[in-house]
Amino acid sequence: MLLHLDHSFVKHLSKDLNLEELSKQTPRKVQKAHYSYTTPIQAKNPKILHYSEQVAKLINLSKEELPQKELENILSGNHILEKTQPYAMCYGGHQFGHWAGQLGDGRAMNLFQLKNQKNTYTLQLKGVGQTPYSRQGDGLAVLRSCIREHLCSEAMHYLGIPTTRSLAVLTTQEKVWRDPYYNGNHKQEARGISARVADSFIRFGNFEIFAARQDTKNLKKLADYVIKIHYKEIHQKYKDHPDKYIALFKEVCNKTTTLVTHWQRVGFVHGVMNTDNMSILGLTIDYGPFGWMEAYQPKWCANLSDTNLRYAFDQQSNIAFWNLVQLANALVLLNPNIKDFENILETQYNKHQKELLDMEHKKLGITNNNPESISLIYELKEMMIDSQIDFTLFYRKLCSVTSEFQWKSFLNQLKFCSYQELNNEKNLAKWQNWFKQYKQLIINQKISDQERNQKMKNTNPKYILRNYILEICIEESLKENYDMLYELHNFSKMPYKTNLKYQKWFKKRPDFTRQKTQYTRLSCSS
Repeated sequence: MLLHLDHSFVKHLSKDLNLEELSKQTPRKVQKAHYSYTTPIQAKNPKILHYSEQVAKLINLSKEELPQKELENILSGNHILEKTQPYAMCYGGHQFGHWAGQLGDGRAMNLFQLKNQKNTYTLQLKGVGQTPYSRQGDGLAVLRSCIREHLCSEAMHYLGIPTTRSLAVLTTQEKVWRDPYYNGNHKQEARGISARVADSFIRFGNFEIFAARQDTKNLKKLADYVIKIHYKEIHQKYKDHPDKYIALFKEVCNKTTTLVTHWQRVGFVHGVMNTDNMSILGLTIDYGPFGWMEAYQPKWCANLSDTNLRYAFDQQSNIAFWNLVQLANALVLLNPNIKDFENILETQYNKHQKELLDMEHKKLGITNNNPESISLIYELKEMMIDSQIDFTLFYRKLCSVTSEFQWKSFLNQLKFCSYQELNNEKNLAKWQNWFKQYKQLIINQKISDQERNQKMKNTNPKYILRNYILEICIEESLKENYDMLYELHNFSKMPYKTNLKYQKWFKKRPDFTRQKTQYTRLSCSS
């Protein structure tokens, strides 16, 4: 096994020097440091349940080159490779709009960084014990959450959405205590471990903690490191000029809003868009109470704890900008030209609104952006709410509509996608009128039905990891039946192409799932 180790993070940035406290590895305040060295707890009989060969190729960590047991010991933290030392990052964050102070990697440890021909990657383990940033937590993870993250991060990658990746999910013979719905009902659950990979796990909160403490020295160190390693073009163009921090902010704004546009395109709801869960590289990061919207409900939020619906589907764009403002408040300490940051935010906001509108047109296969088409989009959204139309099913079914399509055929599609009986004459008349207008728009376009349909299929996925599917997979896995885990991993690799093997998943959420909380919304402990 040839790993090209890279130690740039620990070499360039400040380490925690409190050696006495480090030896205890108990939660505490960490000052003037970007990271603290850590030691994973020993896992009892770790076992890999699923391993992604595609992710392994990124970091040259193939199962073929290592005995199974050795690989399991590495990915559980039981065996630390020579010339490496795990570490946890220090960061802060705004949680649900309020400054939470120091947060940090409370149940994650970075094993090491390594390089391939193009990029630097970090291999991180989640659920391997306490760090100085664990607060009241035990630093461990439950198997159900590890399975969800493993499958979802890979599904997002194949949907074409920027994301951290998942190398493997492991289980152990230990149990952990959890209160999954924050209702006082604690129970023992199977312990799990996630092995995650990303170019970087640095978040907005990494910058915020030093700004809050007025530690401009370490704030500058961090920003310079991110620019040098992850934004090389900015580094080459600006060198040591302070305008590089403005250029960095502009790039992060662009990546972040592009990411959110993708989320809105596929109906994905992150659930916890706190600033400590926002990637400096514009990646989807930290899969907790996430979910794909089923019936179109703009106010739907996947997070059971979010009683104010701060992170609902229709709020994700606004929250992204709110979070970007917090990042700007940190970076302005390195370049005080506030007006430049404000101009970037305003320009990016306008650009994002256009991106969202263009995306809505692409989902409908409409090439002409005009008042008539915009009106059609808004009318559709209202009718989807009233008729409880499944978001994913509707847009995918629409991909088969042609200029010769008849109302009866379209109505059958609606019935396939609706969570209620479509027998209201007034609503049906609205749908019929909308269909008539939509059909006329596509007839007027200078594009064939076949070409338009294919472009729509490339925009609107057919298969998504609905929460009830994940719950069934978790239930089976807890019975030590992992067939569905493998099936869903494969199922997620081609979300835009029809596969008869997976046609059973192209349907509405079953009725029985409506009555069970775990099939609709999740807590952060998930």
